[in-house]
Amino acid sequence: MKRLIELLFAITIALATGLGSAWYVVGSGWLIPTDVFGEWATWPGGGSPDADPYSRAVLARTGQVPLGTGEGTAFFASTDSNGRALRGGCDYELSGRTPPVRLWTLSLIDANGDLPATTEGRTYLRSDEIMRHGDGGFDIELAATARPGNWFQMPDHGYYMLVLRLYDTPASLINDIKGNALPHIQRKACR
Repeated sequence: MKRLIELLFAITIALATGLGSAWYVVGSGWLIPTDVFGEWATWPGGGSPDADPYSRAVLARTGQVPLGTGEGTAFFASTDSNGRALRGGCDYELSGRTPPVRLWTLSLIDANGDLPATTEGRTYLRSDEIMRHGDGGFDIELAATARPGNWFQMPDHGYYMLVLRLYDTPASLINDIKGNALPHIQRKACR
């Protein structure tokens, strides 16, 4: 009887360790091949037919539909330019430019990957809706209350991730991106 209890204990430990480590890796994206550009990260192979098993597992777990290689690229930012987590109750300025693409969208997701509810009901901002500087750059205010110029509403609480989707991009986009080709995220003030 003692051996049976020891065997059951060992199996329980093995299952807990195996399932727990798999859940952690898939939940955190720890082993997914990632390209990082400042505060932005992308998983370029996520939408390809030969995506690695960890990317497939994360996509299956989250229910995301990745952009295919020829469709575009999605970049994710969960921190500002100083490495601080993006959180509701803070105001941010997204400034700079994007690589030359036909269209891009900016959206915000919460820790569960859901679009947060806002009083404005707006879930994304499109590149053809914003005012630009003479050099093609732009500034977008991320805040809970309306701001003049380009403004995108951010909820008043919680932690968030910005998603910048570039559509109709060349296959070589990741290789062509330089340090200043993506916008920077500066925290301005917190309440």
